[in-house]
Amino acid sequence: MGNGDYKQFVTNRVRKINAHPDLIWKHVPTNHNPADIGSRARDMNNEELWWHGPNWLKDPDQWPDAIEIQPTAESNAEVKPKKCVFAVAVNDENEADEI
Repeated sequence: MGNGDYKQFVTNRVRKINAHPDLIWKHVPTNHNPADIGSRARDMNNEELWWHGPNWLKDPDQWPDAIEIQPTAESNAEVKPKKCVFAVAVNDENEADEI
């Protein structure tokens, strides 16, 4: 899932997934992703994809090819914001301070 520094929620989930060395990240196209159906508030009773998943899921030889992931507006929204702090010192001495 990219090499970015993500917000705590995403970072924790990625860390838990990566803790299992036998797991491999794969991309699931939106039209094959049951979670996308569930997030659109549709009636799930007749959704074959929701109940059984995509046909190729049971056969790793039929899995979609890996894709090159480029940052999107959605993924950039999950990136932890970088904060920069600048300090400026002003020398406020004048000749009257010497007296």
